[in-house]
Amino acid sequence: MNSLPRLGRHDNLIDVNENLGLTSLSYNPTSYSPTRVVSELQEQLKSYKRELARKDELINELSTSPRITHIHHPPPVKLECPQYRTDTTFNSDSATVELAGAKIKIENLSAENHDLRSRMDLKDNHVRELKSRLEIAKENSAKQDVMLQSLRDRLFSAENQTGELEQVSTRGSATIQSLQKQNREAQDRIVELEARLRNHVLNKEESEQSAETSQRSFHDAVARMGDAINVDTEGGHMDGAVEAIVEKAKAMCQDNLLLQSKLQTMEDALNAHTLETKASRETIMRLVSEVGKEQKSVSENTNQLTKLQR
Repeated sequence: MNSLPRLGRHDNLIDVNENLGLTSLSYNPTSYSPTRVVSELQEQLKSYKRELARKDELINELSTSPRITHIHHPPPVKLECPQYRTDTTFNSDSATVELAGAKIKIENLSAENHDLRSRMDLKDNHVRELKSRLEIAKENSAKQDVMLQSLRDRLFSAENQTGELEQVSTRGSATIQSLQKQNREAQDRIVELEARLRNHVLNKEESEQSAETSQRSFHDAVARMGDAINVDTEGGHMDGAVEAIVEKAKAMCQDNLLLQSKLQTMEDALNAHTLETKASRETIMRLVSEVGKEQKSVSENTNQLTKLQR
């Protein structure tokens, strides 16, 4: 920025009352103060961070709680008829399909929860960057205000002295107008950054609400899984309930494998018994055929004997 020229002893004075272009440039700082809005946004961010910290502590507490190890296993079912074995196999397959679907749903919900937390971290970093840029813009605006006030003071001091200030006043007016324009642009930039900060805060709130919704959906899915496989998920913590469901699912899979093994053994025994029955039936039919032949032979011999006796 060019400095104002010094006045000489033989320079003429300028009538201040007639210099309307300079006297009309009174300094009027904007009534809009972003400090209060920024402080409110900072308080909201602190509140959200405290809430997230509390949730993280609760999750850590739940993750370190003792797991439920005592799971009631139903007594083995004795299969007595083919229809009952078929129903048991169908129920076991249905439970296995439902368990696989529930596991996939739980994994999707966990991945969605992790993704939402990552997005929240990115939003926090972006908010911090915007706050830093906002502080820099405010500092630049304050420096420009100080510079503008200094120029006004020098201009008013020069008007009371002798000299050729017509050109100087024109240059000073242009400089002031340029600085005022820069100041207005800086104020507009501050307003824009504050609007973006508010938008990011709103996005963060929406992300937190979405995370809470996903967590509730996860809890509902765990509760439905517990009801489906007869596991109590209301009395304990969520990690313990999930562990209990996993243990019960493992036990059900083992029971299913055991029942399938028993069913295969019984089917093999039935096939062997069927083969033996078929062999016995063929033997009986052969014996019946031989007996029929013998009876026919005896009948023929009897007829011949009767004829001979006559």
